[in-house]
Amino acid sequence: MNTITKTVINEVPFELETTVVNTADCEAIPDFRRLEELAALTQDVPLRIAVAHAPEAFEEAKRSVYHIAGEIEKAMPRIRVKLRTLAIDVESVHRTVQIIAAYEASISSAIQLGHSFIVTQDWTYSEVVLNARRNYMIRSKQLFALTGDPAPMMAKYGHQMNPKTIGGVFSSPVAPEHYLDSLNALQPGVDRVCLAYTDTSLSEHEHRILDENVTSIVNHFEQNNVKVSKHAWTTKEARIESLADKMATCKAVITLNEPAAHVHHKKVVDLCNTLNKPHEASTHDQVFHGSAIGHGHSTAEYCAGLVSVLAVMVSDINILTGSEDFMRKLRAHEGARYNHYVFELQGLLLTKQQSTLLKMQSVHEE
Repeated sequence: MNTITKTVINEVPFELETTVVNTADCEAIPDFRRLEELAALTQDVPLRIAVAHAPEAFEEAKRSVYHIAGEIEKAMPRIRVKLRTLAIDVESVHRTVQIIAAYEASISSAIQLGHSFIVTQDWTYSEVVLNARRNYMIRSKQLFALTGDPAPMMAKYGHQMNPKTIGGVFSSPVAPEHYLDSLNALQPGVDRVCLAYTDTSLSEHEHRILDENVTSIVNHFEQNNVKVSKHAWTTKEARIESLADKMATCKAVITLNEPAAHVHHKKVVDLCNTLNKPHEASTHDQVFHGSAIGHGHSTAEYCAGLVSVLAVMVSDINILTGSEDFMRKLRAHEGARYNHYVFELQGLLLTKQQSTLLKMQSVHEE
């Protein structure tokens, strides 16, 4: 009986190593035999993964490390891997490249073998790393997880690069009708909501996607006689007092799947609990951590997709694989997710009929 252990090496930056115990009892998967042989030959951990993040997004990056480690254990048994968080500040591109280069210098064997990966989970970090790789300033391969189609970014930065050195997963932004339909189902008669989002971005692609998303939400809500109060924030400034003032006249607050929403999530939830107003999020993780309603996907889903792409990129059959296998779109979920434990705290007082309906489950979901 073989077991897989996770060993925490360091807390900040967070470092984790996964190791298979009793490997003789664990049959190798043919596609990864070369990776195992390289590990035995070099007496080192051949696969290294660093999750890049803003300094204020450390906890989110740490969760991603755990999720990726768990998915690797399932998809690539017997493969030893070291994962870590890598704090960078993209406001200084030169400093960012220095940090990544210093990290690469510490894992030279993995770099030489071509099995070092940097995971980027938002547009700004993805563009900075991709551009640095294009200019040969860093050598690690790249895995991204994004909301929105990465094709325009790849057309601008990646067309000169080997497609087998970059891959990732992406999802479509939540459709505007999903936000309004979910709110009306739990709180009929919504007439005004607050929409918090980043109105400026270092990434032109993120700025375009957010702008299109906000415009579509505002248009849909106003077409259905619901007014929208906009609240602009950044990852460094939540402007929580201004948000509280706007929420005083609103029935709910909506946040999008973008960095500021992750960084300020706890502040938003605490405010919603104080004002008894529901928070409608755009990720499932935020529902687990106190939002009343949420759409989109979870970090676990993004990480599972990343590892499925990673497995192709490091497998022995990599050379036979087309570039389309390195870009995968997550399937959209049909319904929202909810956290009934915070309903009353966030002002959602359901009727008996609503409560009964939420307890029902389709046979197709079992």
